[in-house]
Amino acid sequence: PLQRIQIVKAWLDEGGKAQEQVFDVACSDGGRPDPATWRCPDNGAGVDLATCAISPDKGDAELRASWKDPQFDSRQQALYYVRVLENPTC
Repeated sequence: PLQRIQIVKAWLDEGGKAQEQVFDVACSDGGRPDPATWRCPDNGAGVDLATCAISPDKGDAELRASWKDPQFDSRQQALYYVRVLENPTC
């Protein structure tokens, strides 16, 4: 089961130092990213390491989102990539 979709933004600041910001853009289990931190709430998924049993009622089979960079600056060169995180498994 899927837990969240993230956009990872990387850029060089004015001093030439590499910077990175992670934005959660889709959350499982009906969650919404916090507008102040851009992060999803913890969905509580876990795994029993003794049996490898996963939380059967946590996560989603499909996630999707439309996103616009809230910090976009056309003068700044940046790169973006998407990553999808699954719930924990053995």
